[in-house]
Amino acid sequence: MVGKADPLRLNVPLLGKDGVPTREFALFLNEVWRKVIAPDPDIPEFPEDMARYGLVGHWLKGQRGNVVNLDYAASISPVLDDGNIFNIAVMTGDMAIGDPVGMPDHIGQEILIVIRQDASGTRIPSFGPAYMFEYQFNPIYSTNPNAIDAVVGTIVSATEILCSYINDFG
Repeated sequence: MVGKADPLRLNVPLLGKDGVPTREFALFLNEVWRKVIAPDPDIPEFPEDMARYGLVGHWLKGQRGNVVNLDYAASISPVLDDGNIFNIAVMTGDMAIGDPVGMPDHIGQEILIVIRQDASGTRIPSFGPAYMFEYQFNPIYSTNPNAIDAVVGTIVSATEILCSYINDFG
């Protein structure tokens, strides 16, 4: 880059002490995006990592996340860095869904966990202590053959996920 578009010449700090790009650099990239790369006002602002830097973007199309397919196991724990939507393969036995990996770094993240019964049904999922369901009750699980249930939650602290359990989609 040359001239005004050169962040080093403008003394824009690229990285913070934690090694993460600074807000100033993100704002600089947004400005370059709007003035140089996409000057058309109908093109959204610089799309990369805007939420990470506290910037608000205007999107012209729907946004979607990665669906993480998890193989059935007697015990699993979703990895929050992998996505927000976790699709668990058909349960062929009871299953313990442990607290997600990386909760302290993902406060505010929303998750969806899809749980499927096999053709026999009767499989029971259980949840780690961070999952907090309405009314402090354990959810009522669908045990019908081929039923589909979902857990919708928001990580509100390093040790708590406020959840709703929606049963029997199938």
